Amino acid sequence: MAEWYIARNGNQEGPMAAEAVSSMVASGDLNVEVDLCWKTGMDEWKTLAQCGFAGSSELTDSPVASSAGVNPYAVSPATIDTSRSLAPAVKHGGFGRALFAAACIGTLVVTGSVEELIPDLSNLAVVLMFGGLLFATLRRLKNLGMSGWGVLYFIVPIVSYWLTWRLWACPEGYDAHKTLDTAGKVVTACIIGIPLLLIAVAMSSWRIH
Repeated sequence: MAEWYIARNGNQEGPMAAEAVSSMVASGDLNVEVDLCWKTGMDEWKTLAQCGFAGSSELTDSPVASSAGVNPYAVSPATIDTSRSLAPAVKHGGFGRALFAAACIGTLVVTGSVEELIPDLSNLAVVLMFGGLLFATLRRLKNLGMSGWGVLYFIVPIVSYWLTWRLWACPEGYDAHKTLDTAGKVVTACIIGIPLLLIAVAMSSWRIH
């Protein structure tokens, strides 16, 4: 599973599988005492050795490395932007949350207007509406790092609610890093809270009657 990110010489790479990282260590491409790594669930970047990627590196054994195992050519870990650890900079393209929302709302407004103004084109308006929503959804799935086939989750009632949450709440690349940002947490609270509030109001009204 490609879940590891590495940082060396001031640059971030990944995601990659643990086997790939171990192979780079074994070939001497990485120094376990100097180069850093991170994956979802870790609070901060750590050296490869601290993450269990033990093994001899050519950098560690080479003449340019000090007896302490420090690579004099490596950029200091302090210069690496570790704030990126919670959201690795991997671009997925597609539609982000704002663009997805704009596309969905725009599609509904345009097709609704066509159906209202030209009743004879109501069937065409419905086709265009579903086509526009499908296109926006496929672009959003790409942005999340999911396969376009994920749209089929909509045919499963409970799973469709989960997919709706992902489409509206989760940031770019969520399928890989599984980390919600502030906006995602707010939207999640609304998606969960509003239905619960409506249920509570409905039950309260039912008891009164």
